[in-house]
Amino acid sequence: MHAALATGGAVALFWNPQGVHDAQLHAALAEVDGRRGMAGAPHGELTSAYGEVPGSWAGLPGRPEEECRRDGRFTDLRAVRYRQDLHYGTGHYVSYLASLSRYRVLAPDRREQVLAETAQVLDAHGGGIDTALFSDLFLARVPAAGP
Repeated sequence: MHAALATGGAVALFWNPQGVHDAQLHAALAEVDGRRGMAGAPHGELTSAYGEVPGSWAGLPGRPEEECRRDGRFTDLRAVRYRQDLHYGTGHYVSYLASLSRYRVLAPDRREQVLAETAQVLDAHGGGIDTALFSDLFLARVPAAGP
């Protein structure tokens, strides 16, 4: 990463994973996704899978903060996490899913089946889904050249 930055340059990396609060709802949605061959849905992980520390979740491609600290050529290293708890009603969540490319590329009948089954699960679990949206941000700078 260091070689890609100019002297005095900065890097800002961010990830926005989403987790489901309710383990039973998560399991029921996973059954639908498994039956319908869906992977990578926004409801694919529990909130608890993302830990308490920015970048502390499985599946993160590398740990840039650790790499930059070991490297020693970076300054102003900072890792920050923002968390927003959200509730989607069934209709809103299904509309959200329908807008995502992994659903839009499905054949229309398959898309309608997976969305309808997802809606049935959400309705059976209280009519919606409670999630946490995380924004993990990592910042670092290459020191400016001396005078």
